[in-house]
Amino acid sequence: MCYPGQFVTDVRTACPELWENNPWITPLETGTGEVEVIDCDVPLINRCNEAPYHYLHAFVEFLNDRLGLQIKPTLYKGDIHLSDREKSWYSQVRELVGIDSPFWILAAGGKFDVTVKCGAPSVTRRWSTISATAGSLSRWERRGIGILGSREWWISAGRRA
Repeated sequence: MCYPGQFVTDVRTACPELWENNPWITPLETGTGEVEVIDCDVPLINRCNEAPYHYLHAFVEFLNDRLGLQIKPTLYKGDIHLSDREKSWYSQVRELVGIDSPFWILAAGGKFDVTVKCGAPSVTRRWSTISATAGSLSRWERRGIGILGSREWWISAGRRA
């Protein structure tokens, strides 16, 4: 979106399902001499415990340096595209509680090797407070709880009353 029409992009990751149905991705055949493969590295992420950088910033910095660009991050959100078949499925919330209604999913968790990926215990307590408050404002289902080390991880799905 920063350089429309200048690049055709393919992505190869350990989780190819995340890229399925994405209109911004074009499967490319490597080894033809017409496709440049860039193995992405994100050295900036090594400073994320000391500086306010997210993986998104590190990835953009790497591409800017590697390709001589000036990409600027725009939206900080997921970009998962569902197929028409997936859009026709019932939601997992409907499967769990038997009611088809709008819902939210809160996932309070992260990685422990990078501080910006997982909050301190105070953050986990804050998520618990949000879940409890939302529960008093609407019908709330708390599903999926796990303990990893000394931290509790949980996923809550709320639906409007």
